[in-house]
Amino acid sequence: MAITETDTREYKRQVPDDVEKSVVAFLNGLGGEIYIGIDDMHNVVSPRQNLTFRQLRIFYEEKHNTLNIDNLLENLDFYTEDGKFNYVAYLMADNNGVSVKMVQYSGTDKVTILKKTECGNYSLVKAAYAMLDALDIYNQTAVEIKYPERIETRLVEPIALREAVINAIIHNDYIRGAYPVVEFYSDRVEVTSSGGLPLGLTPDAFFKGKSLPRNREIMRIFTNMELAEQLGSGMHRIMQYYKPEDYTIDDTFITARFKYNQHALDSLNGQVSTEKVRRKYGESTEKVQ
Repeated sequence: MAITETDTREYKRQVPDDVEKSVVAFLNGLGGEIYIGIDDMHNVVSPRQNLTFRQLRIFYEEKHNTLNIDNLLENLDFYTEDGKFNYVAYLMADNNGVSVKMVQYSGTDKVTILKKTECGNYSLVKAAYAMLDALDIYNQTAVEIKYPERIETRLVEPIALREAVINAIIHNDYIRGAYPVVEFYSDRVEVTSSGGLPLGLTPDAFFKGKSLPRNREIMRIFTNMELAEQLGSGMHRIMQYYKPEDYTIDDTFITARFKYNQHALDSLNGQVSTEKVRRKYGESTEKVQ
């Protein structure tokens, strides 16, 4: 039977350390129920039922051309056993309350925000494409001229960063109300998703690229959109450039923390002068910005 959270009903993926707090809160209030082992958005009722899927239809038509939208919704398991739209449908709908954020700070902490991009309140597929477009802006490129070549270096390896962002969007625990965020600091980028590792997936298996998606329906849709693969190959691509030590994993969040390429960072900060370039490459004398 499909369920949805209310003021007197909570569902949890596993028994949390602070489960006593929820119990005490219910005892001090109107009472309530706590469901353990709910880890399937297919069985969670969408908070809205007047959903439309024009954006998703356009994406599928571009990839597959002939799909009928009514059959598509059934094929993608957008309904609960009671015939209501489930939470996956909510995430893929034209209008929802889900937002994925990208932020740039001026320093190594969150004190001063330089720039912020919010991709959301629409289909999660559209949000993912918007986030990937934003990455091209936030992940700055340092340029050096080594005559006759032009050498470009990103702050963060683009392939690894793309995979980390897509992984965060696909595997995030949306039903708890926390959404993925990408944060660019002055020395690193952090990609955070909520929910920890899916049940049954160990950190060792995670870094070896074993595939055990928390949100199978989202994974299926993103695979159809050619945004992801169901083979766990994304983590292999990340590990080509970064290490397991660059991740922080606990029961609540997964954070990928990638330090900037130091040469690219120095160049963008104006610390790589053309005199250095000239001595190394026989180049001109202006600063490489």
